[in-house]
Amino acid sequence: MKVWLHSRKFLKGENILYYSISKDSKYYVTVTDGIMDVPLMELPSKELADEVAYQLQLAWNEGNSWGRTEMRRQLDPEGFGKETAERLQKFKTMNEMDKKNYSDQIIKQYKTKQQQIRRQISRWNK
Repeated sequence: MKVWLHSRKFLKGENILYYSISKDSKYYVTVTDGIMDVPLMELPSKELADEVAYQLQLAWNEGNSWGRTEMRRQLDPEGFGKETAERLQKFKTMNEMDKKNYSDQIIKQYKTKQQQIRRQISRWNK
């Protein structure tokens, strides 16, 4: 029994791999998860088996990518992660004087907000 691996179109970091093999003059599309290999279907030609394996892997990768994007969208619907990354990038590109001024501005805004909260609390306590 000879097994020939025809195509191994697999992206790094993915958990599922579809590939084609030939065994006893028959062509199969197989799926593996790194632990088990399971033959999915027998096909009449090597080229067809390679194409089906490639298309299945492509569909898996696209679905996986869509799932990650959708999960990010659900976890951060307002886009705060992107906004934070943009602000950090802007801060990294500033020179030292601009960084100091920006930090002072942020600290001043924070202290002003804290003072407003303290005043409101003291009004409630009267």
